[in-house]
Amino acid sequence: MSKKSKARKLLLFGLTPLVVLVVLVPVIALGLTSGPVPDSTTGQQATIQQYINSYINKQFSSADEGEAGFYVDQAALKTRLDSNGDGTILGEGDDMANAPVMVDNLDMIPTIIPGTEFRCVWNVDCFSAGSVNDVKQLVDSHKAAGFSTDVVDYCMTDHTAAPTTAGWGIIAQTGALATDGSIPNVYDFKWGRDGWTDTFTDSPQPTNTNPTKAADPATTSAAATPPADSCNASANNQELVRCSAAWAIGKTAGNVGNGVMPGGTSPNQTLNATQIVDVRSDTPANTVDNAHYNPASKTIQVPLQTLFNTGLTSVDPAQTTLIASRSQAAGGLAAMGLKMLGYNMSTGGYIHSGVSTWNDTMPGMQVKTGHVYTLDPIAAFTNPGFVSTAAPVISNVNTAPSNTSAKITWTTDHPDTSIVEYSTTPGGPYTKVTTGCDSGGTPENCTVLRANHSVTITGLSASTTYYYKVTSYDRYANSASTSEANFNTAIPRGSTDYVYYFPWYDTSNDGFGAGTWINIANDGASTATVSISLGGTFKTDFTLAAGAENNQIWSNYKGGPVEVRCVGCTTSGNHLTVAERALYNGTFNETIAPEHTEGGGASDLGTKYSFPWYDNKSDNMNGDWIVATNADPTNSATVDVYVGGVLKQTLGPIAPHATNTNPLQISPQMAGGPIRVVSRGGQPIVVSQRVLYGNSFNETFGRKLS
Repeated sequence: MSKKSKARKLLLFGLTPLVVLVVLVPVIALGLTSGPVPDSTTGQQATIQQYINSYINKQFSSADEGEAGFYVDQAALKTRLDSNGDGTILGEGDDMANAPVMVDNLDMIPTIIPGTEFRCVWNVDCFSAGSVNDVKQLVDSHKAAGFSTDVVDYCMTDHTAAPTTAGWGIIAQTGALATDGSIPNVYDFKWGRDGWTDTFTDSPQPTNTNPTKAADPATTSAAATPPADSCNASANNQELVRCSAAWAIGKTAGNVGNGVMPGGTSPNQTLNATQIVDVRSDTPANTVDNAHYNPASKTIQVPLQTLFNTGLTSVDPAQTTLIASRSQAAGGLAAMGLKMLGYNMSTGGYIHSGVSTWNDTMPGMQVKTGHVYTLDPIAAFTNPGFVSTAAPVISNVNTAPSNTSAKITWTTDHPDTSIVEYSTTPGGPYTKVTTGCDSGGTPENCTVLRANHSVTITGLSASTTYYYKVTSYDRYANSASTSEANFNTAIPRGSTDYVYYFPWYDTSNDGFGAGTWINIANDGASTATVSISLGGTFKTDFTLAAGAENNQIWSNYKGGPVEVRCVGCTTSGNHLTVAERALYNGTFNETIAPEHTEGGGASDLGTKYSFPWYDNKSDNMNGDWIVATNADPTNSATVDVYVGGVLKQTLGPIAPHATNTNPLQISPQMAGGPIRVVSRGGQPIVVSQRVLYGNSFNETFGRKLS
């Protein structure tokens, strides 16, 4: 059964908490109570002990007695899932690079924290072979998508999440949670679902204020002796650890997970324990007070980071054991590890919510006694239903190459990530673009969730065919990819090129929808190479035989400039005649572009132009625009427009090989002349005047004055 179908199946048992409890009891009794435990005679215990110890050593932090190394705090997890801080978990603009694999281990409430990818029942099937494989697939998917491979385990409260977190962490040490054998970090989400609310928060743990006594002397003991049933059938270490974790958490419902909490607020409750293992690193003066337990109990102080190596000699396997810790994460890990090794854990396994639980001055978890866990009161953190299985839907894929780069854009049906892979060979091998995705002109990681995607590939070779595909991952690491497509990069600009500009092109539906064509004729004696860009974006290149003609049209486009290049034609002796033919409301206009060389030289372009008259005021004059293109290859241009010797408006700065963004219609309405258009810094420019009169259109290039 796949991870998704399993998650959906489990949801069927989650209609109400009451139904779940009725169903789970026989499962626990019949399915796991007779399961195997490690066999000390075959070295299995030593193997399991090694992996428990390696988990602790990998993630232990001296802060908070180990808590910091095994917990994800609610505020920290919110930050990871809502990186842009807009209050929407894993929504538009959030970066999935830090989003962990989320595992819900209590399938009782039909809502889950957004981002949850797998659900299981903590003491029934979380450590089944199928569940481990499902989480492994999720870790692999996260790695492929560029997400975090951390695993965060959560439940209603820590007393069930802590031991399952320990199980996942120990299993991870064997390499079982990743195809490549890598070892992800595994964390407990503090307080589980209730951690999303502001109603109940974890309070600081104070030093125990009850009377204390020194720890009893350590006693050297033999290794724990497990029952007769064993994990001898396990084929390898991964299976051995998984098998022992499944046995430990399901052997007796509650022995490892249901932490002990004194009734009421009385500090004098006596709990049945004959051996208390205090895993804090504090001095013996802070050792747990035995008076709250069986007076015959003894306290053994063994820090968590040494418990599963030298510390095991202090724990008597013949005695029932209770774990005391500052946090449930450390207590649950210690209790789970000892149970996996066959130690006799008392009912409860570890003190619920840490050492401060029985302090009258800091009741801690006692404030939650009788609390009914309801649906999350913060709407932004309530998932609408099942874990997502639907792959993103990709559409509107477009490319805009230049000679050394290409911009790829597409859309998805909801916010997803943006990945482009490209190659010069059909079918790859591909190079993946993982950074530099565009967001409003600002580069960002490609793991940021977007509905509109833009990735610019840089460092390409000019005049080359590239093959590419785009991929998007949703917040659950479901992916979709396009089939392979291709684009051509432009021929490099050269000082031996002839260049022809039209400042504006229009095939929009505002009268120009009938068509605007660029017509090109080769008037030379040999074949010419022609390259065309529109609005600064490379469109096409092709060869044109001597005496041949070609025309180009781009649908539903408005902007400029149109740039036609005759590549190397100043040396080959070829010349092009380039015209723009436009239909507007049934009328026709044709304009011939001037020829110039890149960067000046024998240029037909100037820096000053003149028109006799301007009129956007008289009857039937429906518009009069001045449009300027900067033909300078490197410098921006600022262009002044004078009417009757008076400066009326200034265009720019206009970037190299670009046109002023909107055609200039001088305001307020006026009629007069002459018009003079001047490039203030001396950059070569191309200037035209576009006029609408009634339903007709006319465009004229200005006369060069210099």
